[in-house]
Amino acid sequence: MKVILAASGTFALPSLEIMAANLPAENLLVVSQPDRRRGRGRQYHPTPIKLRALELGLSVITPEKLGSQADMEICSKFAADFLVVIDYGQLIPHSLITLPRQSSINLHPSLLPAYRGPAPIIWSLLQGDEVTGVTTQLLADEIDCGDILLQRKSEIKASETSTQLTEKLQNLGAELAWETLKKWQAGLLKPIPQENDKASYAPKLHKHDGLLNWNQDAHELERRIRALNPWPGTYTFWRGKRLKILMATLTTKNPLEPLTSGAIWIHGHQLYTACGSGFIQITRVQPEGRRPQNASDFLRGNHVTTGEQFNSQEKVLSP
Repeated sequence: MKVILAASGTFALPSLEIMAANLPAENLLVVSQPDRRRGRGRQYHPTPIKLRALELGLSVITPEKLGSQADMEICSKFAADFLVVIDYGQLIPHSLITLPRQSSINLHPSLLPAYRGPAPIIWSLLQGDEVTGVTTQLLADEIDCGDILLQRKSEIKASETSTQLTEKLQNLGAELAWETLKKWQAGLLKPIPQENDKASYAPKLHKHDGLLNWNQDAHELERRIRALNPWPGTYTFWRGKRLKILMATLTTKNPLEPLTSGAIWIHGHQLYTACGSGFIQITRVQPEGRRPQNASDFLRGNHVTTGEQFNSQEKVLSP
């Protein structure tokens, strides 16, 4: 079996490991995104997949945009049985989809047709789903619309963050991707068309999506804090400065006196916040320009008092 793996992000790392462990190095060609400038120094860094592939002694190409004559010549000469796409980050041209001798397959972290698009894990958490999963599908010109090959379900725990759920699904997905290749090669798979009328979309999120609206229900806010951890992260404004909210939990505790949405309540050296309905306990924060810290340390170091307000804007104008 010869495989071209088109992958860039960390979600694909377990899949790369399984393929590298089961295939000779000469039977695996890795296609990844080019090195990009990142960090404060704006230095060029390789993708996680490129870095690991080179450590494993694999051949890697990093085209700026797939589809050039040079790229296609390399892929065509490789004579792959399969193209596998996992967390690659670019559209795959039709010329490459149709190139492999057997099939082109995509691994997607949702139970398709639910949550097509770039952010399925985040949106499954935002929506409060109790179950998610991974899907292998035939690669199609239209994103995430190919016929389904195999699926595996996974329970979402009440306290899981996006980071934790991603790690679980990337390992489950790696096993499913390898199983799909073996079963397809053995002629044991029958593609199943997706039910398009049941499809939903999971669009990419941006930094401004992390601003917390304290008028929302406590359950919604707690899910948002988990779902957007680590990217894009959730935040509020306190004393005119940005305060990142890193971790929070639901609570049944509430003060005797009513508080407006976003109001702080200090009880037993713990930090609670009033929501549109209910309260959440904030357990970890990061003040602007400082390192992450537990809420108890934040309270001790800043003399926070009950009744102070978290705001959804940087400056609160006086009436």
